[in-house]
Amino acid sequence: MAIDTPPSGSGKPRRSRRQALLYDQAGVRELAVDDHRFVVAASRGFPDATFRLQLFIGDGLRPIAVVTQVVPLEGAGTVNNAERYAEAIWAELLPAEPLPPILIGHMLAGGMGYGYEELNDLGWMPVDFHVADALQHELVRSPIWGGKMSTAELEYLVGCHVDPARGEFVIPAEAR
Repeated sequence: MAIDTPPSGSGKPRRSRRQALLYDQAGVRELAVDDHRFVVAASRGFPDATFRLQLFIGDGLRPIAVVTQVVPLEGAGTVNNAERYAEAIWAELLPAEPLPPILIGHMLAGGMGYGYEELNDLGWMPVDFHVADALQHELVRSPIWGGKMSTAELEYLVGCHVDPARGEFVIPAEAR
């Protein structure tokens, strides 16, 4: 997959955020963490949340954190908590990194009865952030959404296979 950037002054439309992410950040990474029960503690009025975290790292590349979550069973989804989840991953697993990981939200929505027998896959949603305080791993509360991306685009960005399954999970106590 090639992502061409239009020449300056070409009159062609600018790249979308998703295209820019693919152009600027794609590279070969490896799976460093695959935690099916990553927990983000309650904070800022939000209860505990759990999700599957696949963390991909590569030399000279920004880490990419793929967060797969059954919503609303596992807490608020990445749409409402992207900064909180990225801050937790950054502080706990990447404290020496100058920037937070690029977050890829992958929400699986349960049925009306919040069952997870039949999940609706809402797709891959890339999110980036502005840093408020790198030493404290704090982000500005205005994430930069990149629109939906396909599985092929995600794997091009990461440079390897990404498992779309949720895997084992536990429902946080507050959601039971």
